[in-house]
Amino acid sequence: WDDASGELGFWADNAFEFYAADLVVDADGSHVFAAGSGIAILEPPNLGLELPLIEEGVGGVAGISAIVHAAMAPDGGHLYVTSNGAEQTIAIFATPRFDFLAADVDGAAAPGLGGASSVVVTPDGENVYVAGALDAAIQLFERDPASGVLDPIGSVANGVGQIAGLLGVRAVVPADG
Repeated sequence: WDDASGELGFWADNAFEFYAADLVVDADGSHVFAAGSGIAILEPPNLGLELPLIEEGVGGVAGISAIVHAAMAPDGGHLYVTSNGAEQTIAIFATPRFDFLAADVDGAAAPGLGGASSVVVTPDGENVYVAGALDAAIQLFERDPASGVLDPIGSVANGVGQIAGLLGVRAVVPADG
């Protein structure tokens, strides 16, 4: 980050291999989250690593083996990431230390997470939507703003009832954006 020009430059660390599939900036602009083969928490202006890289299987973290998208709750209290690796999941991390809370897995309770490709937290912070490309569905969750925990409340799937047009769904867009 160049303070004078406001331009973002290339950052690399040869100590580990990391790919970023998505970038998220928190509400106050104090952190950038690079989500991909793990989660790197970067602090402007120099985008240095603030905390250790969060990785699958380290410290009990699960459900982030192939992150494709991330979203921050509007209150900044929780980071949600979708993964479509071996397990099709949405994982939850609590800020400011990014403690791993849980990972909801595609299955009976949340059947629309197959191929989890996009996650959106509603502007009021009360609901979370996940696009599941393999399931051709959108999974709906109710969110507890205090704990960040998600409760599956339903899904809509291509070909169920009058629902059409969700084959290969890759994105969910918030109503305000």
